Amino acid sequence: MEKIVVIGGVDCSPEAYQIAFEVGYQIIKSKQLLFQGGAGGVGKAALEGGLKALKETNTKPKDRLFSCLPAFRWVDPEDTSRGTIIVMGSNWGERRNLMINHIDGAIAVSGGSGTAHEISLCTELGKPVIPIGGEGSAETYRYEINGDLMISDIHSPKKAVKYLLKKLK
Repeated sequence: MEKIVVIGGVDCSPEAYQIAFEVGYQIIKSKQLLFQGGAGGVGKAALEGGLKALKETNTKPKDRLFSCLPAFRWVDPEDTSRGTIIVMGSNWGERRNLMINHIDGAIAVSGGSGTAHEISLCTELGKPVIPIGGEGSAETYRYEINGDLMISDIHSPKKAVKYLLKKLK
């Protein structure tokens, strides 16, 4: 199973939230491991999508879904609604670096400077990142990282997951 993280902003549009929800759902449906940053926004949406897919397959969240949180972000260790909680680092920056080091690939849904940093780390470590745009949108997502331009016209969460899995083989 591949370890796939969904990255994006804590503050996101309703469209980005829905895309991230569907990406999380598709990652679990494709029998992969879902990682997310656990802060809200895109991460929360991916978590909820993954939980929906797990309910349909009668699989325990702790086996396939991982919430990566910094030490200061207290959550009840008995709360299994977030899957397995992995405490990484003492702040968001350390958590970001450690999380990216532990995954195989990423799907980026919107976001700001933190997302750009995560994409940069992935590219530096040779881990594929698939930016995704809105379904039915003519918009193309563009990220410039270390002088390299990443462009994606993938608008379907299912296609984004399939494409990432193809790149991971």
